Amino acid sequence: MALNQRQALLEALPDHSAILEWGSGGTSLWLLENMRDDQSLTSVEHSLQWSHELRRQVLKRDLAHKWELLYRPVSHEGKNATPWEECPAGAAEYIGTPADLADFDVILIDGIARGACLARLLNYGEKVGWPLCPAIFIHDSSRPWYDWALAMAGSVERIEPDPGEYPAQLARVKMC
Repeated sequence: MALNQRQALLEALPDHSAILEWGSGGTSLWLLENMRDDQSLTSVEHSLQWSHELRRQVLKRDLAHKWELLYRPVSHEGKNATPWEECPAGAAEYIGTPADLADFDVILIDGIARGACLARLLNYGEKVGWPLCPAIFIHDSSRPWYDWALAMAGSVERIEPDPGEYPAQLARVKMC
């Protein structure tokens, strides 16, 4: 994820608050290294191998005090960066984690089944409302297989990467 996009995530995070992310990786480490100690990150990850590697990196950097990892395996997944990674079949536990979304002020969708994760957030927001009105972001949002979920969201702000950065768009969904 481009530096200006990672900074947008951090700027959306108030004091004493928490980020939820579906999918974990380099952005997770960057956030943990740049967040204040009164902020926290919860990562939902479906890959056991990647969960172990990320945990190793977090411990090596002494960042575990502000991080929680929720490993949620899926029964199958499509190939990365293809429409097939969007298929939510077999990913109900992953998509449904965590149960209480109101604990988070910023939500990043950057793993598998991104459209289904966004649809869950929109459904949750309709049913209970958002007490704190979180900032919701979807990485790689220009991929056409996410269009259906973004269309459900209504208001979407596109954040283009700075020139020379990783060429993927970040969308900020306006819930409130």
